[in-house]
Amino acid sequence: MSFSFKRGSKLIIDDGTDRYLLKVADFNFSETFIERGYDVSTVHNPVAINNKTYVNAKSNCSFDFEMYFSDNITVEKKVLEWYGFDASGNFPAVNGQLTKKFDVYVDLGAKIVFIDNVVLENLSFKLNPRGVLGMSVTARGFTSMTDSIVLPSNGTLYSQGSFTNAYISASVPGIDVSRVAGATLELTRDINWLNNQSVHDAFSGTMFIPEDVVGSNLAVAGNITTIKRGTEEPKYLPDVPVSISLGDYMTVNLGHCNITQRADFGSGVLQSVSDFKLLNSVDSQIII
Repeated sequence: MSFSFKRGSKLIIDDGTDRYLLKVADFNFSETFIERGYDVSTVHNPVAINNKTYVNAKSNCSFDFEMYFSDNITVEKKVLEWYGFDASGNFPAVNGQLTKKFDVYVDLGAKIVFIDNVVLENLSFKLNPRGVLGMSVTARGFTSMTDSIVLPSNGTLYSQGSFTNAYISASVPGIDVSRVAGATLELTRDINWLNNQSVHDAFSGTMFIPEDVVGSNLAVAGNITTIKRGTEEPKYLPDVPVSISLGDYMTVNLGHCNITQRADFGSGVLQSVSDFKLLNSVDSQIII
């Protein structure tokens, strides 16, 4: 089962206390039943097609959405908290911070989709100085329901404000990044839902869905693209800080990165691309 909902869908995050409304640009989700089978063909009955199958498990619900950043930063901060950032914007430091779960409701007008115990997997920031700031999010939840769902009414409902854009600047010791044409930032991690189905679960007559989850291997990488000037050769810089600022709206501080540079002529203008990868979470924050 899979669905795709486009512009106009409203996504509500429920953290158990308050609700947070996102005006998503795109939303897709899917989940599948897990079919198992065995061959019952025998020497005495060697038929070509003679399989027995059964279904007693279902995969977790996977989904993704795109959101834009607004001038009401409460919702944006909640998404970062959902990913494991603390209140000061510091990156998650240990694996136990990677599996925070919130419930999600998607209001389609005629139908409401409910996905419980959702864990975020990847964040892809859209840092284009000529477009609206935003990010793409992939996630996975316990399961989804679409029948007889009512939107929650607990606590306070926080909504996004007006979408925003900002001038992008960057700072990297040893590299001229004064003319930034664009930047990317990707956060990825391994999220594993444990298949702890027992013999009793297999024959209980109920549908088994993995509900225990562990997170590991957070990786942070991206690049800064600048208009190339002069004859400076590409560099490799180990263990240097990287800072990316989006006006007064957001600052990304990465304390310890390896950087490799390369030339790019794909846009018709000679550019220098500085690829960076974060080595650890020390002195690293995303501050909105």
